[in-house]
Amino acid sequence: MSFLLNSLSKTFTNTTRHFSGVKKFYKNASIVKANGGYEINLDQRKMKTPSGNLLKFPTESLAHAVSFEWNCNKDTVNLHNMPLTMISYAACDIPLQRTADVIADSCLKYLITDTVLYHALDPLSVSYMEELTKLQDEKWGGIVKWFNERFASDIKHTYGFGKPHISDETYSTLRYHLKSYDQWSMIAFERMVNNLKSVILSLALLDRHISAVEAVELSLLEQRFQVSKWGNVEWHHDVDYHETLMNVSACAIFIQFSNEYSNTIQLRSSAKF
Repeated sequence: MSFLLNSLSKTFTNTTRHFSGVKKFYKNASIVKANGGYEINLDQRKMKTPSGNLLKFPTESLAHAVSFEWNCNKDTVNLHNMPLTMISYAACDIPLQRTADVIADSCLKYLITDTVLYHALDPLSVSYMEELTKLQDEKWGGIVKWFNERFASDIKHTYGFGKPHISDETYSTLRYHLKSYDQWSMIAFERMVNNLKSVILSLALLDRHISAVEAVELSLLEQRFQVSKWGNVEWHHDVDYHETLMNVSACAIFIQFSNEYSNTIQLRSSAKF
C-alpha cells in the first residue's frame, strides 16, 4: 500500500511541476453532459488526467467547481492553487488495488495518532504547561465528546507519548461509515485526514459539526499557542495555515459536491416581444 501511495504522490508532484507556471493554453473551460456523467472541455479538447484518462465527474456541481478553477487562471496554469482539480486527478487515476477497504484502512491508521487525542504533559508534573492543557481540554475535549456520542465510542485522550485505547468496535463502526461514501469522496476524505492529522476533526467537518476554519484552527491549536507565546516565524506559519485551510476546504467541497445532485433546466418563454 505504501508503494501505491508513494507512486501516486510522485505522479501528482510531477504533474504539478509540469503545469505550474505554464502559459495558459486555452480560452475557456466548459462542462458537457456525456455518457451518464459530466466532462470538461478546454476549448475543444476534453480534459484528461496526467495518466491520459478522460475525466468524468459524477455530478454537475463538481464539474462546475473544477471548471471554475480552470477559468480563474489568467495567464498561467498553476495546479498548486487548484486543489479540486488535483483531487479529481487522484480519484480518476486511482489504481485498481486501492479498493474501498484499502482507502478506509489508510484513513483509520491516523486514528491512533489523532491530533486531538494527544494532550500536553500532565500539568501536575509540568506547571508551565497548565495553560496549554486547559486550552486542549476545552477545545479538543468538546470534539472528542461529540465523536463518542456520534459513533457510540468511549475514546479518551492521553498525555505525552501514551497511546489512547481504541476498541475494535470503534474501528469497525468507522470503517462501515466511511465505506458508505463513494470512492471519490473517500479519496477526498483521505486527503482531509492527511492535512488535519485527525480522523476525528475530519469526521466533525464532514458531519458539519464544525467549519473548515474551526477544523484547521483546532488541528493547529498547539502550534498557534506556541506562536502566541514565542512569536511567529515570518511567513512560515501564515503560509502553512492558509495552505492547510485551502486544501481542507477543497476536500469538504469536493465531498459535498460529489454527493449533491442537481439538474439544469433551460426555460423557454412562449411570449413574443
